[in-house]
Amino acid sequence: MDFRLRGKVALASASSAGIGRAVAQALAAEGMDMVVCARSEKALGELRLELEGTGVRALAVPADLTEPEGEDRVVGQALETFGRVDVL
Repeated sequence: MDFRLRGKVALASASSAGIGRAVAQALAAEGMDMVVCARSEKALGELRLELEGTGVRALAVPADLTEPEGEDRVVGQALETFGRVDVL
């Protein structure tokens, strides 16, 4: 089984702060392209720039995942941008 992460796509929720942000940073440090989502658009934009600075591609999607339309928006934009999600 191949556990290499570089070049794969991860989606990290609640990424604007705390554990969600730390998870996104750690996965990007392993070379994963990132889809980050949370309700705070400003914090997500800052995180996206930080992650891209490490050399990965990053997509920031402001959304409330407690709402079905938020889930649909995040997954839809992830698939449109990257074509897949390997890790949630």
